[in-house]
Amino acid sequence: MVLSALLLAASTDPAMYLLERVASAHQALSNFQVEATKTTVGPVSTETERFRILVGSGWVDVDWQGSSVTARWSVQRETVRQLDPKTGQYTESPRGERKVVEALRSEAGGLDSLVFSLIEPSSLAKIFREIDPEGWRIEVNGVETLLKKASGLAKDGIGWNRDSRLLTRYIQKTDKFGVEWRLNLRSGRTSPPPLPPGAHKVGRLAPAVSPPVYDSQLARQVTETLFRRYDRPGRLGYRLAEGEGETRVRIDGSKVWQRDRMAEWTYDGKTLRLHSLAQGWAYDGPATVSEVIDAVARAGSRVDPLLRGLVTGKNPFRTLFGQGAQVSLVGSTSHKGDPAHLIQAKQGAGQATLVIRARDSLVLSSLFTGPDGLAAPTKVYEPDPGPVPALQLSPRLRRLSRQEATGRD
Repeated sequence: MVLSALLLAASTDPAMYLLERVASAHQALSNFQVEATKTTVGPVSTETERFRILVGSGWVDVDWQGSSVTARWSVQRETVRQLDPKTGQYTESPRGERKVVEALRSEAGGLDSLVFSLIEPSSLAKIFREIDPEGWRIEVNGVETLLKKASGLAKDGIGWNRDSRLLTRYIQKTDKFGVEWRLNLRSGRTSPPPLPPGAHKVGRLAPAVSPPVYDSQLARQVTETLFRRYDRPGRLGYRLAEGEGETRVRIDGSKVWQRDRMAEWTYDGKTLRLHSLAQGWAYDGPATVSEVIDAVARAGSRVDPLLRGLVTGKNPFRTLFGQGAQVSLVGSTSHKGDPAHLIQAKQGAGQATLVIRARDSLVLSSLFTGPDGLAAPTKVYEPDPGPVPALQLSPRLRRLSRQEATGRD
């Protein structure tokens, strides 16, 4: 059904016609391998990650290497394995009746969604179907065909090999931020790689994160207290002004709530209750964390980045201050009479500055300056304490199924 919808759009638009041919070529793959490089340009630094993906009948092996992650996942016919290549330690769990992508997603949810789309090529058609067909121009560079589009500060691109029609590039950029994938796909029979010599099974893998480097004991104390505050935030609430609107967030144990001008939703770890204010529909039912992220996006909104880190179990401040960041206590200030610390983390030519309330380690604002010296807009987190509100959904709202709300098959 997805491909037929794409074919219908393709019949009237040359860009969609070309993407339909790419989707068809990927759907024809069964045994193949991918060498991929993902370059992420952010407000503080540029990060490069490398992936090697091997796909066979009923199995997949993914090797992921980046500045903060070195890991390998292997979904076999009966087991799912995660390996730390640096230590040789690995964990193993039963696969059960789960499909390949489902098993990999449950064990390696931090992988980019494009990785899962490459492993399950039929889902590329769904990605292409959601692309606005207007404004694309076609470039031919040797054996690569490239669709490019610029709209305001956004610059997108999709490239593929003219002969094989397999993806070579996927680009999503703005003026200061962006991601570019470079891909090399080869069709052909592969086999699961064996464990390296000396590998040994353990119950749990230790997280591989480079610790910060502090310039004083006080900087360490303030930062590590911040980490602990957001490792288990307990009850937390804040308001965040963004553009023309405001995002409100409440966290109370396992329950979370967010409201902005596009959507309002609550989640308790099992059940998502979502009202798309912009589109006039609702969903009330079971959802995984990754489905929550997809459903909120489907509603025209997004999970606030700080909240997203917390609900996925990844303290965003540990990520920010990790990878050997140089951390300094650079001063003090106050917020409504409360003393606050100024903490600065430097990585390469970029830096982040946080204002942290002294009495409870709440982050009041964050400022990111990129390697080019230009700063992103300051984010101000105005404390907004209180319980998670009960979201009442009007019976008149159009109700979506789980598949419709998340956009997943």
